[in-house]
Amino acid sequence: MNEEQYPKKRLFKAWNIANVMQRLFPKKKYKTIEVYYPNGWSNRCVTTNNFFTADTNDSVNWDTIKFPLPKPKYKWHIKNYGGTLGEKHNKQFVILIDKP
Repeated sequence: MNEEQYPKKRLFKAWNIANVMQRLFPKKKYKTIEVYYPNGWSNRCVTTNNFFTADTNDSVNWDTIKFPLPKPKYKWHIKNYGGTLGEKHNKQFVILIDKP
């Protein structure tokens, strides 16, 4: 018989080592902040010099806001957007995450 047999014990040991490593070194929890901005602002971004900017996206009444963010350990990234949709758009926010 020329059938190859794979050692099942090695696969089982590798799974155990991976399981132990996950328990010893859990995933990193990154620092997050919520940034609330006023109604009517869009085009949100985080600049390379650590500022949060947004603009009105209106060619008649163009305006921009810019304010500094806390110093990150790695770099701020936009994780997700949030807020209420509908007639009252007053709870708009962005969740920023500090990750490499």
